[in-house]
Amino acid sequence: MQTAAPLRRKTTPRLIDIAQAAGVGIATVNRVLNDSGKASASTREKVIIAARQLGARRLMPEVHRGLTRFDFVFARSQTPFFARLELALNRHMQLLDRRIAVHRHAFDPTDEKQIAAFIRRPPHKRDGLIVVVHDTPTLREAVQHVIKVGVPVVTLMSDLSDVGSLHYAGINNLQAGRSAAYFLGRLCPQAGRVLLLSNDLHYRAHRDRSNGFLSVLQQRFAHLDCLPVVQTHDDADQAFAAVDSALRVKNAAPLVGIYHSGAGSLGIAQALDKRAAKAVWIGHELSDEHRNHLVRGAMDLVIDQDPDGQILSGMQYLLHANKWLDQAPLNRPTDFRLYCAENITHQSYLPAIE
Repeated sequence: MQTAAPLRRKTTPRLIDIAQAAGVGIATVNRVLNDSGKASASTREKVIIAARQLGARRLMPEVHRGLTRFDFVFARSQTPFFARLELALNRHMQLLDRRIAVHRHAFDPTDEKQIAAFIRRPPHKRDGLIVVVHDTPTLREAVQHVIKVGVPVVTLMSDLSDVGSLHYAGINNLQAGRSAAYFLGRLCPQAGRVLLLSNDLHYRAHRDRSNGFLSVLQQRFAHLDCLPVVQTHDDADQAFAAVDSALRVKNAAPLVGIYHSGAGSLGIAQALDKRAAKAVWIGHELSDEHRNHLVRGAMDLVIDQDPDGQILSGMQYLLHANKWLDQAPLNRPTDFRLYCAENITHQSYLPAIE
């Protein structure tokens, strides 16, 4: 009777095995694995990855040397969304390796030339770029330039049209606008006028929200007549003027609904209170202000785009592109959330600024 041959213990790969897998010489493998001598970043990466894949049983050196730098370019804004976005960035930066630096740069959103110049020519070596900018030819060309030179790019909140090879970490804004129209239409069974307020249509996010809203309203709720889109630029005074003007029109169908895709909601609330008017009101972002409007019944629904989720998705993409993470992030928009008076928390959403 034959006895089974003993199982052979898997041996660790030899230097020559790793060298062949990585396409380099044995001396290079020796330098990289022992972290002695010079080797380019790409060579170090190939050797370490080959050694890991072959199952080398040893403590591996780090792939990275020096700092990895990410730039975060966004609009200078006092809105609750941008405050929450910065708080989310602060939370995630605490989890990063100390060799990863995130530089924040706030610009006047209307100064396209200055923003484009910084995007094209940073003051330091850049390994990744996150942007929240207008969707204009000047800024699209600047971002495309960065991608062409090999730097990974992420767009938050608002995507850019016709710019390939970037990662969009925001919500599906077209679906958000469609959802707003669906709920507003269901909550407004009577015929009447609807007011659509946007921030700035230079942002693709607000164009998509407006287009999605209008398409569903026209397809499913013919009894509702939507007024022309009003850009209020996140300004409460402009929002007040738009709502007050719509309420003052004589001999017109009643104003039964308001969809507001930006900030400046205080103006809407003041206009409704001034005229003792009631309209179905749907807005964006679960700010402390919106929580109060929901609680007192002035507002009906809030669509929140989850700044923490956007930052997480964007950072994962940049970290993976720079070999800090092995697993690629999901390549899909961040999920948005719907809030009403019955599912909000009574804790502050912006404790750092209250």
